[in-house]
Amino acid sequence: MVDYGQLNQFEYLDHTADIMFVWGDNLGVAFEQMALAMMNYMVELDSVHLDQHQEDEIKEHTINVEEFLVFKEIKVLSIDKINFKITATGKGVELDKSKHTTGTEIKAITYSCMKIEEKPEKTDIYLLRNKLFNFVNWIHCIVLKKQYSLSWQCMINEYPELLIDYRFDDRYLYEYLSKFGDANKHEQPPFDRLKNAMLAAIRQNRLDLIETIINKQPGLWHSEIITFHQAYQEELCVTAAAYEREDILRYLIDSVGVNSTLVMLATLKSTVATNRNLNIARQCCKFIVFDEYISNIIMAIAPVIKLNDSDIFMMLYNCSASIKPIAIKGILKTGTLDLLNVVKEFEKKRFSELVMSVGDCISTAAKYNQLEILQYLLENQLGKKENADKYLSCRSDTNFEIIQCLYDYYKDSIVSYPLLISKAIVSGNVRVLEFLLSLGRLSDDEKSKCFATNPMNYAAKNNHFDMLKWLHYNRSEPVTKSVMEEAILSNNMAMVQFLVENRTEGCTNKAIQYALEVRNLELAQYLFDNISGVNWQMRNDLLETLCYNGCLDIIRFVLEYIPLEHSFSRQAMIYSAANGFLEILKLIHQSPNSGSTFKTMDAAAANGHLDIVVWLNENRTEGCSVSAIDGAAGKGHLDVVKWLYFNRSEGFSSTGMDNALANGHTDVLEFLYENRTQDCSPRSIQLAAEYGHLNVLKWLIANQSDDDVNDLQFPLREHAKRGDLEAIKYLYEIGRANIDHSTLEFATIYDRFNVVLWILENHFVKVDSLDFGPFNNALLDSYRSDPNKTLLKLKKLSYCQINNIPNISF
Repeated sequence: MVDYGQLNQFEYLDHTADIMFVWGDNLGVAFEQMALAMMNYMVELDSVHLDQHQEDEIKEHTINVEEFLVFKEIKVLSIDKINFKITATGKGVELDKSKHTTGTEIKAITYSCMKIEEKPEKTDIYLLRNKLFNFVNWIHCIVLKKQYSLSWQCMINEYPELLIDYRFDDRYLYEYLSKFGDANKHEQPPFDRLKNAMLAAIRQNRLDLIETIINKQPGLWHSEIITFHQAYQEELCVTAAAYEREDILRYLIDSVGVNSTLVMLATLKSTVATNRNLNIARQCCKFIVFDEYISNIIMAIAPVIKLNDSDIFMMLYNCSASIKPIAIKGILKTGTLDLLNVVKEFEKKRFSELVMSVGDCISTAAKYNQLEILQYLLENQLGKKENADKYLSCRSDTNFEIIQCLYDYYKDSIVSYPLLISKAIVSGNVRVLEFLLSLGRLSDDEKSKCFATNPMNYAAKNNHFDMLKWLHYNRSEPVTKSVMEEAILSNNMAMVQFLVENRTEGCTNKAIQYALEVRNLELAQYLFDNISGVNWQMRNDLLETLCYNGCLDIIRFVLEYIPLEHSFSRQAMIYSAANGFLEILKLIHQSPNSGSTFKTMDAAAANGHLDIVVWLNENRTEGCSVSAIDGAAGKGHLDVVKWLYFNRSEGFSSTGMDNALANGHTDVLEFLYENRTQDCSPRSIQLAAEYGHLNVLKWLIANQSDDDVNDLQFPLREHAKRGDLEAIKYLYEIGRANIDHSTLEFATIYDRFNVVLWILENHFVKVDSLDFGPFNNALLDSYRSDPNKTLLKLKKLSYCQINNIPNISF
């Protein structure tokens, strides 16, 4: 006896059943449910009864139309996964329209894409109809283990990359990509979605899909976008380089024409930073070397040197004589000795002259710690002995081996050892300092002079803790209290602890103040606990800064331990209120002689801090001004506006309504208008237009008297300047503004080609009578000679403008 399982493990993802989603414990059950779903699509299986039924074995396509059976129960017997054949048995009855409820049509369902996903808990099958582009409404998919039902319009214009990244059937992809963006033939697909499709195709190494996208777009508009959109070109090429898609990059460069120098530079840098693919680097450099601007070639030198490939390097090196010194200096910085030897072999007798023309080549190699290059330069006598002191002036990060090498070569040419020692101290390089002192070239008096200028101050200021400890243990020159302050300002807790524990100079009464300046409460507490006999001080402006930044713990510390020179300033309380620091406000309120003003509540209201407004109202007497509601209205804080209106008596001014409408806060504007004692200012319509708030404009027109909004030509022109086509259409549709020459002229002057296009397409203005500038005269001449062609160009211009592509001249 065959067990036929259960029904209803399927869903129709739209009303025409273009896509079916079924599931089952295994593949056989899933296909049984798929067959039942197909049957149920044509005949409602609830109307089929098996009192008298036939039981047939089904192999491949054995059902015919003449003897059509409606199967209510199906059991898969075998699945041949190699030859794609399924054998099943089924129970059914002959179709009888008088007994059975049929669907909209009876037919065999075909498909162009099926996705089967096996999981421990179920198997999902995705079925798309063959006539996908005419009928399909929903696509059911699983992305990152989450189920989505995406509308066809959404998929075709918003998520094309999913279809490529998840590798749907190629036949389906080709048809999809050829029609991409053509669901509405009057519109092009969103640019960023098309870009995502291209990037997905690059990631999947699908040159064939990229060719389909570029070559089959209506009007070849995508090719034009690639031509003019440098940022898009760059993203495509950089992605191709990062994934080492050499064929795709070659296609973009050779066939599509994506080969501008700046794009090739970006691609070259990406290649060097990621995979160092020499073939891709060569492709890029082939175009860079022909650039007419030497500056662009110069920018390519650094990444090419990092590749350390002589062939690619010499491509750029030979471009121009002015490139050569720059290339050599780059080699000195990066330490690519192999390339330096290539240059030497190529230049022969001119090599020394070229290296010397770079400038101070020895200092450059030393600065960048390129020991191998430095030794090479010294062996070839490419330094100047009169510069010995300069060469040996080290930095804190100069390797000791560099100094040793330079000294061994220039020891007989050094002029001023004291200067070298002073520079070693300032740079914090202890090892170099010890080396110079060990040479025995200075008397004790000369050494003392080197350390007579408060060297420990430099060590503390420059955060050179090792140098500071060396000076403490090895020198006896006097030290001032400022050393501690410099260590505090360097925010170095370990250095401060060392000075407190090992030195006796102490610090000034400003030390804690400096610790709080660097926001180090632990350091301030350490100073307070470990240094006695100091009358600590605190500046008022520092307190204001702490209040502004909400440093609650630090302010608590100050109030508890440090006597204030003055009371908290009014500004401190205003800062705390404006930034929402209620706990700090409470601390200031509790301190004696704390200053405040009505501006405190004004500031809190303007920034939407209702809790602070309420607290100030309950605990302070300064109140507020009309600026409280006016400020809150401007930032859309309706809750604050309402509370102030119902709990305070200051009210608001027309400025409050103007602030609300200027920032598009219609809800606030409605409340103020209902409770007003005066109307909006005469500038209200102008403000709404200037800031581009259509919702506010509609509200004003609906609620203001006709006298207040009688002249809407100014808003019309403002919206034309901003390119707000929706607002322009609204003003036109309500019959309150005329589309005239000035509208078109403003739109054209400000490059709002979407507005220009709409005006021309609807014949609002005779363009022959307009007086435009040079660019727009070209537009005008083009429109006179061929209106349709010009409108098409305008569509492209409008698209480009929206996507920040440079203007295209006709």
